[in-house]
Formats: sequence, structure tokens, C-alpha cells
Amino acid sequence: MNWIGTVKQSRKEWISDEAWELVEMKRTARLSGKIDEYKSLCKKCKSQLKSDKQRWADEKAEAGEAALSNGQLKDAFANFRQLWAATTTV
Repeated sequence: MNWIGTVKQSRKEWISDEAWELVEMKRTARLSGKIDEYKSLCKKCKSQLKSDKQRWADEKAEAGEAALSNGQLKDAFANFRQLWAATTTV
């Protein structure tokens, strides 16, 4: 089987568009040889990803707590399961 081009990887749902833009800017800086810009973009990218993941986790926890208070156990534990899976794979 012949493949043309590259395969697009799936995106994590918790990564924001701003973070993806930083990742792309970091990539172009690395490929063009701008080491100082690359290092500063690495720091910005890491902090953006960390805040994105924390925001996502907070949203999932709030959704799980809201579902628990409404008596929707299946939905609540589905949110908690996603949180648990995210912490074990990192």
C-alpha cells in the first residue's frame, strides 16, 4: 500500500487553539534555526499546555460534581473516569 503525504494525528481535546499555534511557531523556529526564539517559545508552550490541561480538568470535575448532585451517576463517573485516565497516562 502506498501512502502519499503524512497522516494527521488526532488532537487531544484539552489543547486549545492558542497552544497549537504556539506549537507550530515553535516548530518553524526550530526548523529555521532560530534557537533563542525556539527556547522562549518552548517555555510559553509548556505553560500554555499546563494551563489548558488544568482548565480542562477543572471543567470535567465540575461537570462530574454537577451530574452527581443531579443523581446522574453514569455521567458523573464517566467524567471522573476521563480525569483518572488523563492523570495515569501523563
